Amino acid sequence: MSLHGIAAVQAFTLPDLSSPRLLAGGVLPLRALALSPSGATLAVAGDDPGIRLLAVGSSAVLRTLASAPYTRGLAYDPEGAYLASMGADGNLTVWDIESGRPVFSKKGLASKVDILSRQLCEPAWHPDGGSLLAAPGQDGEVVVYERLSWRQTAVLSLAHGSSQRLVSFSPNGLYLAAADEDDYVRVVALQGGQALGARLLPGAAACLTWHPSSNALLLATETGDDARGEFTRWNGVVPEDQPGPHEVLDVASAAASLGSILEGGDDDVEEGSLPSDSGPDEPVHGRRRGAGRFRFPPRAPPPQAAFQPGSTRPDRSGRSYLCFNALGTLTLRREPGGGAGVIETSFHDTARHRRRVPLITDHLGFSLGHLGTQGVVLASPATEDAPSTITFRPHEGWAANSDCTKALPEGEEALCVASGDTFFAAATSARLLRIFSLSGLQLCVLCLAGPAVTLTAGGDSLAVVWHAQRPDADGTQHLRYSTYAVAAGAELAQGALPLTPGSTLVWAGFTPEGQLAAQDSAGEVRVAGLRWGAWAPLFSAEAARQGGEHFWLVECGLREVQCVVLAGAEEPGVSVGTAPRPTLSSLPTRPGLLAGGSGAAQEEERFRCLWEREAAQDQAALDAARRAEDQARRGEGEAEGDWKPTAAAATLRSLRLLAELAKADRCARCLELAQQMHTVAAVEGAVRLATHFKATALADRLSLVLEERMDTGAESQVRGSVYGGVEAWMAAEI
Repeated sequence: MSLHGIAAVQAFTLPDLSSPRLLAGGVLPLRALALSPSGATLAVAGDDPGIRLLAVGSSAVLRTLASAPYTRGLAYDPEGAYLASMGADGNLTVWDIESGRPVFSKKGLASKVDILSRQLCEPAWHPDGGSLLAAPGQDGEVVVYERLSWRQTAVLSLAHGSSQRLVSFSPNGLYLAAADEDDYVRVVALQGGQALGARLLPGAAACLTWHPSSNALLLATETGDDARGEFTRWNGVVPEDQPGPHEVLDVASAAASLGSILEGGDDDVEEGSLPSDSGPDEPVHGRRRGAGRFRFPPRAPPPQAAFQPGSTRPDRSGRSYLCFNALGTLTLRREPGGGAGVIETSFHDTARHRRRVPLITDHLGFSLGHLGTQGVVLASPATEDAPSTITFRPHEGWAANSDCTKALPEGEEALCVASGDTFFAAATSARLLRIFSLSGLQLCVLCLAGPAVTLTAGGDSLAVVWHAQRPDADGTQHLRYSTYAVAAGAELAQGALPLTPGSTLVWAGFTPEGQLAAQDSAGEVRVAGLRWGAWAPLFSAEAARQGGEHFWLVECGLREVQCVVLAGAEEPGVSVGTAPRPTLSSLPTRPGLLAGGSGAAQEEERFRCLWEREAAQDQAALDAARRAEDQARRGEGEAEGDWKPTAAAATLRSLRLLAELAKADRCARCLELAQQMHTVAAVEGAVRLATHFKATALADRLSLVLEERMDTGAESQVRGSVYGGVEAWMAAEI
């Protein structure tokens, strides 16, 4: 049987391949076939949703399994009781044929496959009756599960960094062959995962099977844009000093040749051994189901890598979004010849942001970026010639030398970056959180309790997420978070970040109301609440999905989420030429209410209003706490008798520093320094300094600060002593 064209299946008569007969057709391409052990049923699936089980004799549809679209691999177990399927999303599902329901599923087991490509992702059952199921995993691994319990019993590492696509057990179950996306096929022995050999194929593997009687592998490959097929035979796959792939072994010879793969009795199984319930004269391939299972210590899933919210992977031409958020986009475009790329800043609201931001030439190889209200923060990885760097460029360069670049120490790299209204920050590989003012002054360095996962900012708030401990066996990440009020230098909240079991964190950001929100790979969006001290569900992509679309989150609010709705892709592509940018869509939030009667809609609306009112109260309380803390910080030591001369001395030191900065044309730093002065006299002195150094733009902004100080009545009782000291110093020094 073969896939005919792109949407049909034909059956041929052996051995001369005569009398082709159409078995099945479809609207979208068919990608996977599996014949039942009896040969009476054919499983067919592809880009259409559902897996059809067809009667080979009549072509009638016996049952349709309710699978997601874009199936990339099918495999019947040797007893015909189960069917394993894998999708382009990397999910593994095991179906019970009799009931038509899934009995086991593992999301994100394998690397994802481009739905427009011809790449496959096929699992395989052990030939001893299906006691084991092997499936492609992440990062060059093949993951093995035990039948019925569906417990992970082994992880075989074949090729680091190259995703496996096809797997196949040898007829006697002692060896496993796997073909990867880099066009290599590799063979390993199940005992200890020993590599036996590898071969480069002429193209991508489309079919992989062992020869029915020889020590050989048969492969079909596809090459070129027209997917021209080619057959390859690899002879002598298993070395001569090892048992052949068809050799029937008894317990004694197996123990002698492969180091006690098979053991009888009820003794404990050693690492890599294969216990057996068969007698000494019973062949391996004739054992009952459940015998012949091998066990390796399960490998713990790796912690998820750090990521930048709103970023995408580079496409084939090197274009990617460094940042796609509610404000706009940062688009990285690499030159074809490998030269310096450019970074383009675009805003969604062109009426509000009329001025075009100049292109940024990427000489440093930036890989991280965040678009904030005040500017753009970028970071580059370390190379042999240069350290990892963090760069901030304001949208409006009113002051000379307003850009700032910070080089990290050797061995430390930026993992994620963010910027707020008055700061930018970076989480690094040294488990440090570095926070800077917009002019580049390092405000603080905080230690993280684990490796950083992501960083996000909004207004004056900053949130960082890190690993609290290693993931569970099912891949569930254990993450914690902290949120900070940067201006006050205070931690607002800290705690565990909830995720769906088996999922990873894929997005984090602040709502317009100022609350931290997060989305996991299962599509669940949650928001942190201050009133109950816990997270609450806000939106479910699975519940909102009506077909095969994917929701790529951009911003989350209490009433609606802003996202890009994608069909057939998981992240938006960068537009080329005059093509429009991805469109933002608004979807209503669903705060986890149970379905009710006719009044369910009114109840949900009442709940929504209550939630928003509580959020507003939370924000008001938070703002009040920040103001109180700031006032307390400013009023420290007011009762001390030496406060007046101390304040005067501090003001003079600040003005001296401001004068040095003004001489160096560091006007942005001058403005920040003046904003931290709490007396009218000090700000008046700053204005006079700016005027003296002919920094007109700085003087204008300092005048606004002075007006604010005078309007709020912030003048100190020590105006006389401070002002007199300022006058005396300026007369002597300026």
